[in-house]
Amino acid sequence: MISLLPSKWKFRLFLSLFLTVVVFYALVKFVGSKELVAVFNVINLKYALMALFLSLIFPFFGALRWHWVLRATGQRIPILNCLFFSMGAWPLNTFLPSRIGDFFRVSFIGKEASKTKIFGSIVAEKILDVTCLALIGLLGAIAIKNRTFAIAFMGLLVSVALLNQGLWLFEKLLKKSRGPLLDKANLAIQGTNILSSCPKYTAVAATFSFINWFLLITVEASLLFKAFGINIPLIEIVARFPLSLFVGILPITLAGVGTRDAAMIFFFKPFAPASTILGVAILYSLYTYFLYATLGIPFFFYLVNRGTYELRKNKD
Repeated sequence: MISLLPSKWKFRLFLSLFLTVVVFYALVKFVGSKELVAVFNVINLKYALMALFLSLIFPFFGALRWHWVLRATGQRIPILNCLFFSMGAWPLNTFLPSRIGDFFRVSFIGKEASKTKIFGSIVAEKILDVTCLALIGLLGAIAIKNRTFAIAFMGLLVSVALLNQGLWLFEKLLKKSRGPLLDKANLAIQGTNILSSCPKYTAVAATFSFINWFLLITVEASLLFKAFGINIPLIEIVARFPLSLFVGILPITLAGVGTRDAAMIFFFKPFAPASTILGVAILYSLYTYFLYATLGIPFFFYLVNRGTYELRKNKD
């Protein structure tokens, strides 16, 4: 998998890997390795397994969301194919920060679709995801009356709005320019701008994104905490968990390991010992990154081999 990456990405990969090891090692030293082992020795398997089975349905919501975002760009890719391409990209998300691996879906798409619009649809999907997660977190912050959290979520929403508006203006400027590269950039931005130009399809995609995040935060996160014997008010989880996820998205460590864990320890320290929160964070990483990456390996190799075969066939 690593050999498929461009050379400049390999350096970033090894740098992120180094930072991941350093940050995670520091966290284990901070909470205590014996305390962390003790936490896993008393885990409640019933809640852990319930959270595991729930994790298996989230890729389907992701496929449905991407399918409707693609529909807005005029690309009609079947839902099962969307799931197939998404699962094929998951192994790369384990090796790359900020889920950059999702953009490799573009390389899996054949000639039946516009790759530039596909790229734009993935950007649009991520904008939609951030918006829905920030809105859920904002509602939680307002409910617990935490002004700092509310300001953080509003700042994210304003940033997304400014980004979307900037892309819209950039598209208008590109329309006046000509050239192969500029035309491709214009198509990619058109794919991104469907969030404002196609409200019907955007609403459907947003619904699936909202359901996905709502179930993850209110049900799976609660089950993970209960698996370690922590009973946290649901509204506190809704306000604090999204912040941890946003920290994990920062392009520092691989799959957010270490950074997301540290953020969870910080935000949930009033409710449980650091070793217990780290246990929850580790289980979350296993369920939502490494589980999907493992399940996605057969999809990844099939799609890569298919692309290699088609390339050789075209050359012949």
